[in-house]
Amino acid sequence: MKRALSLLAFVSLLACNGDDAAPVTARTDAGAPQAPAHDLGLADSTVVCKTCSPALLAAKRKGIRLAMLLLPAYAGSDVRAANAPVTFHLDGDDLCGTADEMRRTYGFVTGKCTIDPTGRAHVCLFDVEKDDRAQPFTPANARLLTDQVLPLHEATHLWLIGRVADERAYEPFAKMVSLALSGSMPDACAFRVAGGVDQLVAALCDAGMTAADLPDVLRLLDVASRAKGAALTNAELASVVSAVIGGDATPAFRAAGLL
Repeated sequence: MKRALSLLAFVSLLACNGDDAAPVTARTDAGAPQAPAHDLGLADSTVVCKTCSPALLAAKRKGIRLAMLLLPAYAGSDVRAANAPVTFHLDGDDLCGTADEMRRTYGFVTGKCTIDPTGRAHVCLFDVEKDDRAQPFTPANARLLTDQVLPLHEATHLWLIGRVADERAYEPFAKMVSLALSGSMPDACAFRVAGGVDQLVAALCDAGMTAADLPDVLRLLDVASRAKGAALTNAELASVVSAVIGGDATPAFRAAGLL
């Protein structure tokens, strides 16, 4: 895997009391130190379904939990604690709306993520209502990692919140990560779409990026946004990718209409 030789130059100097600082501990009245409170993350996600059988709900919970354990390890960091725990909705409900509403709006049924008034994130999957799933929605399939492409896709959208400013850039990276991490398409560069922001995938791969570079891109993206103290612009995101692949990613972003 390529390494970003200009990493330190790109992110400048991080504060000396950053991630390497000792964790703050609290003390009880008796003076015994306590571990810091656990920040909630993707591993704390819940899965709900009004119409699923107990066996189907249990299987999909198992599959989503596995995927939500893998994504933070892959990216090197988690979603923002303010947005966790994430609730995955397997069928339509009052929060997600109905699959028919989505079909009327977009012409097809897909997933979506949303943030409720308390800051909690929700992912609407419409697994029950879909008639074009890659695999039938059965307990045997629902527990498989290959059935978690859409949960991983939407969770990657949530992971990018606060790290990348332009939501248009979320989609191609969410596709690459979900296809690669689920094992559905280990070589994410095989995903090629002409036109729109999704063409960024092929353009970056033509510039030298590989699926093996994705974890480094996410990790450097996180470091760069924390060093900046704000979400990255598309130009800064292109610089992150350039640092990882050792080539210029700017033309790829420009071709996809992101610069």
